[in-house]
Formats: sequence, structure tokens, C-alpha cells
Amino acid sequence: ISIIFFLAIGLTGLLFVVEKKEVLLERTWITGVTTIELMFAHIIVKFFIQIIQVILLLTFTDYIFKIEIKGSIFLAAGIIFLQGICGMSYGFLISSLCDEEMEAMQVALGSVFPVLICSG
Repeated sequence: ISIIFFLAIGLTGLLFVVEKKEVLLERTWITGVTTIELMFAHIIVKFFIQIIQVILLLTFTDYIFKIEIKGSIFLAAGIIFLQGICGMSYGFLISSLCDEEMEAMQVALGSVFPVLICSG
């Protein structure tokens, strides 16, 4: 589950930092796209990426690594999907605070690794 969380942080955070750095956000705003439309477009794309990641994670866990999932597979998929959405939201927060890619990755790593070490 932490892989899904960290991938969502990385994809979302770095995407917006690169867009800010390369002045792509200003170009889209000049064309008439509002901030809400831009955010919804990114969220919809990230939803589909999250769904693919959840399916791949559950497939690898069950069929390749032979780890049994006790309980409902749909509840497990839902929890993993929500964890990815939380990571995406955290990536949006990091991208709004950082101006450089390295800074965003350092903030992401510096805030996620202590949580992983403490909680697993």
C-alpha cells in the first residue's frame, strides 16, 4: 500500500512542479482554462492511473507472489485506491509548496520515510 501512496505523491507532485517551472500553467491559463478545470483534468487522469495500479498490485500479490487476501477483494481494492487518492492529495500539497523538482522529492521522501519506518 505504501508503494501506491508514494507513487501517487511522486507523479502528482513532480508533474505540477515541472509545469510551474516550465511555465506551462501560465500558458494554459492564458488560453482560458481555469484552475478548477485543470485540477479536475489531472484528477481524472490520476484516477485511471490509480485504478490500473490497484489492479496490477492485487494481481501481483495474489497470482505471482501467492499472498492470500483474506476478506473481500473489493474492500481491499477500495482501501488501496483511497490510499492512492490520499497520496495524490499530498502530492498536490507538496507541488503547491515547492518550486524545484529536487525540493519536491526531498520533501516527499523526508515526510514519507519516517511514517514508513514508524508504522510500516
